[in-house]
Formats: sequence, C-alpha cells, structure tokens
Amino acid sequence: MRTLAAGKHVLCEKPYSRSPEQVVDAWSEAERQQLVLAEAYMWRHSNQTRLLRDLLPSVGSLQAFSASFFGNLPRPADVRFVPELGGGALLDLGCYCVSAARLVAGGEPARVYGEAVTGRGGVDESFAGTLRFGGFVATFQCGFTARINRIVAAGVDGTLEVPEAFVNPPGTVFVNGQEHRVEAGNAYVNELDDFCAAIRGERAPLLGQTEMVGQARALDALLRSAASGTAVEL
Repeated sequence: MRTLAAGKHVLCEKPYSRSPEQVVDAWSEAERQQLVLAEAYMWRHSNQTRLLRDLLPSVGSLQAFSASFFGNLPRPADVRFVPELGGGALLDLGCYCVSAARLVAGGEPARVYGEAVTGRGGVDESFAGTLRFGGFVATFQCGFTARINRIVAAGVDGTLEVPEAFVNPPGTVFVNGQEHRVEAGNAYVNELDDFCAAIRGERAPLLGQTEMVGQARALDALLRSAASGTAVEL
C-alpha cells in the first residue's frame, strides 16, 4: 500500500492477502493512482498451464479435481513458521492448489472445508481442504514434509494429469495417459512480460482484481473453517 501511495506499480508475491477487504483497498488505491497491481502466481503464466487450459475441454464435464503441493522445509527458523507473517502450509503452498481448483472450475467455490495439522511455530504444517463448486468437489493437500506438486482433473470423457504442476513446470500434460508437450519456457519471465505489458497499457494483467479477490476469499474461508471445525459458505 505504501508503494502504491508512492506512485509505483506493484507485482506482489503471492498470496497478496487472506483478507478480501485488503485486496479491494489495494485495488482502489491502484485505480486512484492509475497504477498496475498484480499478484505473482508464476505458475499461472507458464506455457504448461496454458496447455492445461487448452486440453481441459477434452476430458468433458468435470467430476473431480485434486491437487497436492508439498515441499521439504528443514530450517526451523524459516519465515514460513512465523504466524504473524502469514506462515503456514496453506498460504505458502496450498494457495497454488486453490488457484488451480478455481482455474479449472472457471468460477468460485460455494462452500469450503479445511483441516490443519499444527506444527512448528504454531502454524499449519500440513493442510487439507475441499472446495464445493457447482458440479463437483475439489480436494487438495499441502505441507512441509514431502515433495510433490501434482494436479489431476477427471471428467466424464477422461482424466487430465499434470505430474509437475507448479515448480519449474516442464511443459508436460497427460490426457488419458497420452503425453502432450509444449516448450517449457520460463514462467517468471512470462509473468514479468505480462506485468510490463499491463504497465504499457497493452492489456490488463492476467491476474487482476476479480482473481485476487476470489483467491483471498477462498483462502480466508479455508482458514476460518479449519479454526472452527465446520464448513464455511461463501
């Protein structure tokens, strides 16, 4: 917010906030200053993710979705274990899974449920959640104790799988076991190109206000669900 107030464009590390109100406030300031504000989910800019979106219709109407993102985090003093700074597996890794579920669903969840396993620093060291969309329920798991980043989307006509979905995506998507490839490229370069194009006024950023607000609402609802032990309606 101080950077926007100073008249600078902002590409902010993900997630911008778990508070939808903070996202709206930031966008109000960006629009007032005629500045670009974007959220840095680099995986959304990868060539592989574009391939995923192109191939998704081939599996037909979605019936199920699952995503997993785990990474080993051995350093006990890591910032991700500081609750006051937004630590925890959901906001560090699970946010990718939520982003993926919302992307393939093409909309926002109506109901979510989350469960956390508290660990180092008192934050969620692992987290599992469900997101109810109109025609199906998406599930995800994340944590700091393994290594996996995978997406599986099942439709009435088949199954789409992305074995390495988020970290250094290699450009590979499988549909019913058949491999489809695209040049891997560099998701971070694509992300910066998108940001610069928005600054030049050529197009809106890929991840704009609607995307950022929707992501914050889903993350906040999942955290509130885990704290209360009950599902949360959105």
